[in-house]
Amino acid sequence: MNMTQEEFDALLRTDLCTFIERSFYELNPETEYLPNWHIEKIAEELEKCRRGETKRLIINVPPRSLKSHCVSVAFVAWLLGHNAAEQIIATSYGPDLADKHALDCRTTMKSSWYQRVFDFVSRFPSGALPLVEGHSSSLSMILSSLTKRFLTRNERL
Repeated sequence: MNMTQEEFDALLRTDLCTFIERSFYELNPETEYLPNWHIEKIAEELEKCRRGETKRLIINVPPRSLKSHCVSVAFVAWLLGHNAAEQIIATSYGPDLADKHALDCRTTMKSSWYQRVFDFVSRFPSGALPLVEGHSSSLSMILSSLTKRFLTRNERL
């Protein structure tokens, strides 16, 4: 089935699983995306979080299963595309990984297809993304502080 550009854009706006795949290709153009049931399940559960049906979610899958891409990159970009005022805290075990996820999210959001899908031209005429410049550094400092505080508190137990 062939889709028009408008139909595909609508699918990217409404189907998180499709958005995850498209954002994967944006960040990894030379790597084959291998769809799997677990990615569909992650997208389904994240959608429940977005709708408020799920308040807490733990995702346990093996490393290299696209968990970080699905949750910390694609889902964050997708949420911000729907609501630029959304407030999101993404955590990580360290500042380097937090920086990578923030940069990947920003790269996705700066892409022409993302801005077309979420109509950034009419919503943000200046072209500025709804993110504070240098946010990844701030995010890393917060995450580093939270990680140190957590480890320090648990070491005392």
